[in-house]
Amino acid sequence: MRCSERRRAVAVAIGASSSTARSQTMNNFGLPISGVGRSNTMTRSIPSELETSINRQVLSHLDGLSAHSDVAGALSAALKPLGDVQMFCPDWQQYRYVVASTKGIIMAFAVGMDTTAFRLDERMKARALASGGVPYPECGDQWVSFTLFRNDWPKIDIEFWARKAYVAARELER
Repeated sequence: MRCSERRRAVAVAIGASSSTARSQTMNNFGLPISGVGRSNTMTRSIPSELETSINRQVLSHLDGLSAHSDVAGALSAALKPLGDVQMFCPDWQQYRYVVASTKGIIMAFAVGMDTTAFRLDERMKARALASGGVPYPECGDQWVSFTLFRNDWPKIDIEFWARKAYVAARELER
């Protein structure tokens, strides 16, 4: 299955509909995205609401990185049940990194072939590290990453960590 077919299959599997996509600009996984112009082939500027001091280190680290459609799809699906979440990718066609934010605070991202990372409070960070997560110091002290799709490891509860990152970000001040 080609990547574009796999993205469409993921979008259908998580309930993205063409009528929703027409009423609001959505990513390939059915979630609203920021910074979108009419052309899907151009690199998009980082939305101004994300260009804050709390996000600077994360965005600096992610600049130039990519994310496989499978890891981006897993993160998007995990975020779908949450409330006020915005997704941003500088170029969906070129599989650039994907970030998720709420209240202008980046709380999660997908990068590489199999990595998701979450901004967590101290209590949840300790649990994440005890559950197989690893520190992600390139983005700051609050960040923990998980490797998805490992056949020698229990499946990561990405929905759980997405919820915890969402709550932690909602409680932070910009």
